[in-house]
Amino acid sequence: MKLIPILAAAIVAIGLYEATLNRAAIGAWLQNATAPQTPTSPAPKDRAPAPVTTYVPQTTTVSSSVEVAGRTEAARQVVVRAEATGKVVSEPLRRGAFVRQGQLLCQLSPGPLESRLNEARARVTAARAEVAEAEVLLAATETSPQDGDIHRGLVVAAMDSARANLAVAEATLNARRAEIEQLALTAPFDGLLETDSAELGSLLQPGDACATVIQMDPIKAVAQIAEADVGRIDIGTLATITVIDGATLAGRVTFLSRAANPDTHAFRVEVELPNTDLTLRDGQSIQMSIASDPLLAHRIPLSAVDVEGNQMQVAIVTPDNKIDFVPVTEVDEDATWMVVLGLPKSPTLVLEAPNTTRRGETVTPRPIDPKSLEK
Repeated sequence: MKLIPILAAAIVAIGLYEATLNRAAIGAWLQNATAPQTPTSPAPKDRAPAPVTTYVPQTTTVSSSVEVAGRTEAARQVVVRAEATGKVVSEPLRRGAFVRQGQLLCQLSPGPLESRLNEARARVTAARAEVAEAEVLLAATETSPQDGDIHRGLVVAAMDSARANLAVAEATLNARRAEIEQLALTAPFDGLLETDSAELGSLLQPGDACATVIQMDPIKAVAQIAEADVGRIDIGTLATITVIDGATLAGRVTFLSRAANPDTHAFRVEVELPNTDLTLRDGQSIQMSIASDPLLAHRIPLSAVDVEGNQMQVAIVTPDNKIDFVPVTEVDEDATWMVVLGLPKSPTLVLEAPNTTRRGETVTPRPIDPKSLEK
């Protein structure tokens, strides 16, 4: 029978037809079946802390001072003003003249004050005479008791009145003398005249200026201290003052303001300086250097210093083994070392670390032998 060969031919034909329709899928299956199999990678685990080379630097101290620009200022400056009205009858003194305390600057004419003084003197004389007469009458009543108590009472009252009149007369006389004294305007202290004294013949009224006197020995150097530095200064601290011409003087802080300037938030500081030869003038520019406590510094390798922008910084390992970056300020430098300010007391510096190390990352410190850095 030919049935079996016919069935076989039909099956083969069907298989070829299916293969033709699914050629792409079969090709992919054959490729995957023949490709070598690669083992599957395990899931990544957390990276171990990176090892970093560390070094604990030596500590040292550096002398420090607060540097600030300022100016000189007269220790005292007073405008001597009139307290009474009168014409100037004294010759004027010229600016720049040295005057002593109590020296006459302006003498005013007494005008009617002199006659008032003489009148007050006469009243005192008359009042004293009345008191003397009352004392005589009182003594007489004591030796003649027959005059009676009424007469004696009148005499005592007259005595009291005379004494009261004398007290008033003496008070008026003292007032007139004080008015006369106000006509003589004198220097309140040793100093220099900053202005001419009032001209001869000028009329001065109460409040008008006679002359300006400034005290230049001692003289003050004044400046404004920044808020960040004011805590480093105390009264009595030694200060060095350099004048614009190069001259240097030493003094001590005599005043440090407790209230800041509301506009600049700076604090006024004053240093008293000797000026016996009067070479320093009021208002000269100066540079003030005020000594302060030594500052903690560290000597570190140059390789530990990095620059971020315009700021030098170093990497350190914190006590919990994390990376941190600290800004520092250079004090001194040589070929391989640098002395810096700004580090904590006992820092652990990072000398070598992977480039991928970031702030806050946990690391494994590996201390280096300090002797190897000195070679």
